[in-house]
Amino acid sequence: KEMKIKDINSIVALFTLVGFMCSCEIEDRVIELPPHESKLVLNSQILQGDTTTGILLTESIGITDTFFRNENEAFRNSSTLTLYTPDKGAIEGYIYKEPNEFENVQLPLWKFDYNDYIEGETYSIEAKVDGYDMITSETIVPKQPDLVDVKVYLKEAPPNRFFSRDKFEITINDPADEENYYLIRANFLINDNGFEYLRKYRFFDAPENPIDESFLENRMTILNDKSFNGREHTFVAYGERGKYDFSEITFSIYQISKKSYDYQLAFENYNIDSPFAEPVTFPNNIDDGYGIFSITSKPTIKLIKF
Repeated sequence: KEMKIKDINSIVALFTLVGFMCSCEIEDRVIELPPHESKLVLNSQILQGDTTTGILLTESIGITDTFFRNENEAFRNSSTLTLYTPDKGAIEGYIYKEPNEFENVQLPLWKFDYNDYIEGETYSIEAKVDGYDMITSETIVPKQPDLVDVKVYLKEAPPNRFFSRDKFEITINDPADEENYYLIRANFLINDNGFEYLRKYRFFDAPENPIDESFLENRMTILNDKSFNGREHTFVAYGERGKYDFSEITFSIYQISKKSYDYQLAFENYNIDSPFAEPVTFPNNIDDGYGIFSITSKPTIKLIKF
């Protein structure tokens, strides 16, 4: 069969277009990033009563920078961290745990020999490192929460599963006419062949996880009082634990600042392993740097025995 004239014209046009595209050279595109000026980064979330809480001091890095955290000796050797208190004056911080490439500690952990933070008082912090702008921040210690009661209902794990979730009914008396934010924690002491150690609960807002996809669930470590401001309120949390033998649970509740609440909420959202997760922006209360400085209230603690 003879080809139609319009078919021949289409083929000629196609080859002409391909030839034109092949003859054009694609120019290299160079994306020039603005120069990065490192600033100090401080993560100082002090949890009263928790002696294991560590403070991190490091620097921000650019997208093309390489940073070997456990080898940053020059940075560590010139670092100073100072806490200004209303009763003891300036308290110098110190590194109590050096980084170790073989452990899950890649940055030095700092602490202060000061533990009795005063409710309602203002504390400030200052960090200096050679070659960087000094950073500062301040925070007010919140009031200790009024914990009315905690009831725990233990649940055995199904035969084919290791984890179970115990039901916690937590009743608090929330102060009126102010925004309040809370942090909850609970642990239990287990004995493993004569060795005793603490295990922490992970709290969720659902009683079970039938499909074992934790990113589809809501963690419940922090909460605000928007739905119960100024009244006694009972909320429910489900603490996840393994099949361990224990006889008591230590439950703690803290009041935290709004900035701390926002930061921890952002951190939880950042760590959600979900394809539907949205970009997270971390709040910042560090002047001339990045990070967070916060102090919790003293904890209100309840010991539940079985």
